[in-house]
Amino acid sequence: MHWTLRLLLGDERYEALSDFDCFMKAFPTTLWQGWGSMLRETPSEQFQSASVSQDGVGIAILIERSESEGLLMQAAYPMVVDGAPTEAELLDTLEDDDIPCAGAQLLLTPRRVQLAAFDPDYADHLPLLRPGAHYTCELSALVSSLSPMESSFEITQGPLLEIQRAMRQEQEPGFNPSDLSKVTISNEGLRSFLASDEPLWYTFVTKVENLRAIEFFGNKGWMFEGTVESEDSKDHVPPLRLRFMVMDHATSGYIPREGALVSGSAFLEVQMKEHLPYAGTPWSDRPGASDYLREDILSALRAGESWSGTPPAVQITAQLLSQNGWDVSSPGIWNGPVEHHPPLIQAKRGDVIHLIGLKVNGSEPPPCEFILQVTCQRQGEGHEVKLDAQDATVTHLNLRTLGMWCKDGPSMLPHG
Repeated sequence: MHWTLRLLLGDERYEALSDFDCFMKAFPTTLWQGWGSMLRETPSEQFQSASVSQDGVGIAILIERSESEGLLMQAAYPMVVDGAPTEAELLDTLEDDDIPCAGAQLLLTPRRVQLAAFDPDYADHLPLLRPGAHYTCELSALVSSLSPMESSFEITQGPLLEIQRAMRQEQEPGFNPSDLSKVTISNEGLRSFLASDEPLWYTFVTKVENLRAIEFFGNKGWMFEGTVESEDSKDHVPPLRLRFMVMDHATSGYIPREGALVSGSAFLEVQMKEHLPYAGTPWSDRPGASDYLREDILSALRAGESWSGTPPAVQITAQLLSQNGWDVSSPGIWNGPVEHHPPLIQAKRGDVIHLIGLKVNGSEPPPCEFILQVTCQRQGEGHEVKLDAQDATVTHLNLRTLGMWCKDGPSMLPHG
């Protein structure tokens, strides 16, 4: 059995069921139901899976077909039957070092945050997954520790108090700094989800929503939802939301309550649901645009389809580079009218800066350090840009996302 079952069963019960014979006696075959990748229309020739669940939590088992030995049970994992739905880009697949049929997915969220999440159906649908593609998926967090967090705290000494005193002196003539003896800091809006040193583990702060008690064959616990990102977003993308499972043995006596601010540690799990075309994904019908695009390049896009589609090609290619981790801007060498913006993009990552010329639909690119071959075509109410995976510049820049569609007009421009 996979060690993550400790999160569901607790240490004592996990140790008692660590032998597969004991495990199958505790969860007899009559309880199991077929369960498999939502990406498949037909069962896998090599693997099949099943699950047993109660109150929305359960165990998934992976069975491998062997010509010589028949059906072999490879592993058992905890699972949340229905996680929090989201859309994500698959960046890479990560195989488990200990169990070859187990693994994780490296995902890019709508706010361009990379998350690595364990996939209980990894082996079954691995042949169907394509890095760079977009998927609907469900995310859940299996909690190993949970504790309440104060909604505010007081600071009675230190730099922050001194800063507040100085600000009050500037704002209020005659203010005596000694009159300010403390500063109250509110945690009410605090949300976070930070990777730990251990792969697939995260520390989190969230507010408990939709809390309900659960039970899994004698093990009691709770299920709740919560956002783990702030509500503020320049591109108006909703914050990431997770469904949390926490069993009684992980709370050290703390009983969660609706609306409470809590912190803890959790193991992230994902279920891949459906492959999506670019249209309809989080990046297609609103700007995936970089915060680094200058107003001149945005204004140039209003010029339409001149220069073989260059204006939308510049905009959408800039978004692709941004989505792949590059900070983009108009080249500093250009200072002409906005309607004549050349097919040039400056890309920066850390101390590395490249000037990239775009060869749009076969047109002659401007001479510069790197040339990127871009195909830009009108598709419906917008334009679609595609890059060539074999392009040397694509390889050099380590670009994974190679295509994007954006609607024409003001809706494709960044907010603000």
